[in-house]
Amino acid sequence: MAHDPSHVAEELRRLRTDRRLSLTKVAEKAGISVATLSRVETNKQNLDIPLLFTLARVLGVSPAEIVGDGNGDGGRDKDNLMHRLSMLRTSERARLLLATRRRESKELVTTVDDLLATLDMMRDELLSVHKAVRSKRGR
Repeated sequence: MAHDPSHVAEELRRLRTDRRLSLTKVAEKAGISVATLSRVETNKQNLDIPLLFTLARVLGVSPAEIVGDGNGDGGRDKDNLMHRLSMLRTSERARLLLATRRRESKELVTTVDDLLATLDMMRDELLSVHKAVRSKRGR
């Protein structure tokens, strides 16, 4: 399903308000200004991948839940995030991953969890490409 860009903004606001967190508190934990968070939540500023991962961690959800279609289907949410990441060149994805790590210093456990999630998404993407290549060979 194609998403309206405002979906991510609405989902961020919903997640924050459901947790009864203020703009100030979330912005502080994410290391960004309140104005930036407000612009992201009102769809006046695009959400980059490093900030997506940071806000997901602050809100205690996966990035896929934020960009997903909101139907609670984790598989579709993950597919949507993988699709968005797959639209980037490999070098851009690597830079984004490094930028995410530099945004703030994290505990080793959190970093390892993030890397494992990233590897899992990359594995799924590779399996999808492999399947497509095999089906083309079968023709």
